[in-house]
Amino acid sequence: MKINYKSSEGFTFIEVMLAVVIITITSMGLMYGVVHARSELRALEIKERATEELANYMEHWKGRIASGNLSTGDKTGDYTGEEIYLIGDAHSDKSVTAKLYYSMDELDSQYNDPNYESYHLKVWIRWHNFMNTPESAAHQNQLKEHERILETVMLVYKV
Repeated sequence: MKINYKSSEGFTFIEVMLAVVIITITSMGLMYGVVHARSELRALEIKERATEELANYMEHWKGRIASGNLSTGDKTGDYTGEEIYLIGDAHSDKSVTAKLYYSMDELDSQYNDPNYESYHLKVWIRWHNFMNTPESAAHQNQLKEHERILETVMLVYKV
């Protein structure tokens, strides 16, 4: 009986290990991309939610000005902030809080027209920590304070 020692069909151990290394590196790159894309989408979601809350807050104060139902305290503004939740709530493990502020200045009419009052209304929102991660140097971008501002000048005609 004669045994033929020609090269056999198939892969060698080194070829298989090289393929495993290449697949591992590619998978790590894909996972990094997926995690990065997910964090960017979450940051965008929070920014959009903050903008919605800010627009609602602006409409609230525009309505109060238009109704003429303002106290002296209302006209001084709120620089301590009203805390809200952009994501989650007080009992949630993963929540993102923000603070809403406003300032209101009654403007002197340029033409001293007694038919209307004018107000400069500024509302802004500030929030921290997109990802709710512990503070570390690796997460500085997520931990910095973010802010959105809306301003308007409103005329209220006296009838």
